[in-house]
Amino acid sequence: MARKDRLGFVLVTYGEGKKVNRMLDIIQKEKKPGDKVSLIDNHPDYETAKAAEAHPAADHVIRSPDNSGYAIGNVRAAALIEDDVDLLLFLNPDSQPEPGTITKLRQGGPKDWSAWMGLLVLEDGKKVNSAGNVVHISGLSWVDAFGQDASKYKEPQEVTVVSGADFVVRAKTWKQINRFPPIYYIYYEDTELSLDILMLKQKIGMLPDAKVRHGYSFYNSPRKWFLIERNRYIFIIRTWPVAVILVLLPLLIVVEIGLWAVSIMQRRFILKVKSSFSAIKLLPEAFRGRREVRRRNQLAAIEFFDLLTPKIDTPLLPKFLSSRPVNWVFTGYYKVARVILSIFSFAA
Repeated sequence: MARKDRLGFVLVTYGEGKKVNRMLDIIQKEKKPGDKVSLIDNHPDYETAKAAEAHPAADHVIRSPDNSGYAIGNVRAAALIEDDVDLLLFLNPDSQPEPGTITKLRQGGPKDWSAWMGLLVLEDGKKVNSAGNVVHISGLSWVDAFGQDASKYKEPQEVTVVSGADFVVRAKTWKQINRFPPIYYIYYEDTELSLDILMLKQKIGMLPDAKVRHGYSFYNSPRKWFLIERNRYIFIIRTWPVAVILVLLPLLIVVEIGLWAVSIMQRRFILKVKSSFSAIKLLPEAFRGRREVRRRNQLAAIEFFDLLTPKIDTPLLPKFLSSRPVNWVFTGYYKVARVILSIFSFAA
């Protein structure tokens, strides 16, 4: 009987030779016959590609002619192996699966999960980097449980968004959805992928005993801030039902005003202008993608709305955002919006 757990490892790199060699060493120890490793090097000197080509674990190495970005890099690397494996495992080069983690990810969780991630921990192995990601009603998304004690997570649990740093998706599901839309370049591609799966009424989750250490830094560089702000708009346009957008529109406008104010206080006003204009330029492409995403959607608007969270409880954002008054406003608005959406959905 043919195996049904053939793993396809997908790595996107940019000048990270030492980290990639370490990752390939880890993969080699748990790689099985039928598994495939596909790596793409986006750096113009191709030093990482040269090192990978000499490593016995690597099956396919792509030398990208340009830095086309994380999203399309994954798609290009996965395309070489997605028809030959059962599961695709995406790993960031700066992540480090602990011994046995790849085997646990191969085994997976409940049979009805279509995608799952390991528990991302910080480099000390004791604190959580991500136990799954969340999506706020403002469109913001962040890692869940950051800084918490990793040992408190004992049982597999469903999550809303898998982290792009380490996750498995069934090859059949990967080919069923829109994969990683290149419009994002980097950031929010894992968020859309996760919601794309949930909109098919499939499930995703997290395996706490499959620990992956991650050299995570929340440092918000100008480039990162630009892409996150731009991609938030794109994500909302591409994936949110019209009814959800309409019921949340007043809140989204207030949040947007607040973000413009923050951009002034943090001396990022010009960057905010640039990210907004970049989003506007991408609107035709975003609306074309929206038609495809919404065509596959099987969730009612209220079911989609329930995937969003009203509460901000992460230490990674400014403290005033997670204060009681701010959360009271978000939670209150959420409750009212949900009632309105329920009536609207019932009437429809």
